[in-house]
Amino acid sequence: MPLRRYVEQLSLPVVGSLVPARGGRAASTIRCIDRELLERITARRAELDALEEQLAEQLVELRAERDELAVAEKVLERVSEQLAGERASAAPTPGRMDGQAVMLIPHRRPGVEEGALPTDYQRILAAV
Repeated sequence: MPLRRYVEQLSLPVVGSLVPARGGRAASTIRCIDRELLERITARRAELDALEEQLAEQLVELRAERDELAVAEKVLERVSEQLAGERASAAPTPGRMDGQAVMLIPHRRPGVEEGALPTDYQRILAAV
């Protein structure tokens, strides 16, 4: 807000005439107004300084939170890409040989070794 408009809003009472009278009454009235204006301006400046400090602290906090969110977003993207890659490699692929479907897992029967199973199934058996 421009200073002139702020001073107009203060609406200070003008006591006496601004024309010099005996004893310098106008000068003392002006000094009284000047002192009151100065006090109000100083008080308003203190309010604005406090508000500025508060806003600066909020800005620092907001920037820190925004930076944390950016890091979290990058981590999420990397984890999602890694999981997508793992899912793609773990997805069963149909067995085909010469254009025809083939059995990837042999039927259970006595004498079939673990080596006849696909590698993923061998890992499962090793874990169990």
